[in-house]
Amino acid sequence: MDWSGIIQQLLYLVIIAVVIPVARKIVSYLGTKIDDATKERLAEYISIGVTAAEQIYQEGGMGELKKQYVLDYVRGLITDNIVKTGMSYEQLDTLIEAIVNEIKQENI
Repeated sequence: MDWSGIIQQLLYLVIIAVVIPVARKIVSYLGTKIDDATKERLAEYISIGVTAAEQIYQEGGMGELKKQYVLDYVRGLITDNIVKTGMSYEQLDTLIEAIVNEIKQENI
């Protein structure tokens, strides 16, 4: 039985369970002129990006690569007009930082 694989999968499930509600909460605090449906979609996309980055960059010390991955992912969605927001890239960066910090606090 491969315990490390099982533990890793459980960790991913915990991250997903924590990220989506936290992302929704953070987006609501930004106070930008985004409708509720867009806020919810943006929070979900950021959660997907964070989860994907966690899976891609599993080694320690790769936080900056993970963050850049999520930023690029969300910026791509905005550039491709999949998500239309009034948010600047700096606001996105702040949002992602807040979500990651919340995840770290939840895992302590």
